[in-house]
Amino acid sequence: MGFWGWRQAAWIAFISVLVVACSDASPVATLVVTPTPAPTLIIRQSTSGPPITPRPTVEALISRPADESDPAVRIESAHCSDSSGVGLACMGVVRVVSGQPVGPIEIAAAVFEGEQVVDTLRVALAPRMLTTGQAAPFHVQLAAAVSGPVLFSVAQTRPPSAGAVILDAETRELQPVDGRRRISVTVFNRYLAQVRSIRAVVSLFDGPQLVTYRIVEFDQLGSRSSLSFMVELQGSGDPASSTQHTLTVDAILNPR
Repeated sequence: MGFWGWRQAAWIAFISVLVVACSDASPVATLVVTPTPAPTLIIRQSTSGPPITPRPTVEALISRPADESDPAVRIESAHCSDSSGVGLACMGVVRVVSGQPVGPIEIAAAVFEGEQVVDTLRVALAPRMLTTGQAAPFHVQLAAAVSGPVLFSVAQTRPPSAGAVILDAETRELQPVDGRRRISVTVFNRYLAQVRSIRAVVSLFDGPQLVTYRIVEFDQLGSRSSLSFMVELQGSGDPASSTQHTLTVDAILNPR
């Protein structure tokens, strides 16, 4: 089960994506195009992890590495809750704690009945590159019959692939609409070459706990250019909650 599986129509209604590409050379927003007739910016996919209720029904445990002295990544704030009659939704984040960038990450979820493991799931995280301090969300859907506990561990980390880069970005919160958090995002390509396969991950937290997240992808972005879009994220529904958002953006740098 990977992050590609979370295309739930009920949540796609909450996202409104506005794409604007602009060049540093002009104060007017214009569409940036490649030498080919194809447009530079194309929305490829929008997926999300659904908000979950604050009703923990299965204990979520985190497996620590045998060598805690210098772990590359760390799982944080894993939690499992009833997901509106369709099973149990487990969510959390994986944070880079080493001094080196980390490439694709996979986590494993081991489902227990008593002391016996009855199922194991592996999930690939969306970002292809994270730097020190950055975190990526994950979402695992379990059957309703699971009574737990669920043990999460880091299954695999790899170095960043050739050409993988982190893009600068700015966010701005807009006025909420019907409890939905509206976040405006601007992504900058400051490189002298075009980037492709841009992937942005916007995560919403209530304190340390992940509430939901959104993945937005674009085909390409010209050198020294920027693009803007907006996402809507459904919050926890508690007006007293202390919510905040985070953003990671990675891409593949085209050879010049």
